[in-house]
Amino acid sequence: MDLQIILILVIVLLTITLVAVGVYLVLVLKELRSTIARFNDILETADKVVTSLSSPVMGLSAALGAFTQGFKVFKSLKDLVSKGDSDEDE
Repeated sequence: MDLQIILILVIVLLTITLVAVGVYLVLVLKELRSTIARFNDILETADKVVTSLSSPVMGLSAALGAFTQGFKVFKSLKDLVSKGDSDEDE
């Protein structure tokens, strides 16, 4: 009879322990879910910031390229005019 009481007591304690572990696991998973959601929001914000910064930088790069091409054209014209002047001097 004593063995049955001890076994029932052990089963009850194990059941209570497993229920407590299950509840704790559910709470940890909920916390993990909310942490991942916050991290996702941070990544979306960072993506928006990077996108908003990349557009002006690309525009600035294009403008700089246009200025460079303009200076090259101006230099070519200058060389052409100076070459034409040196041909006339001879």
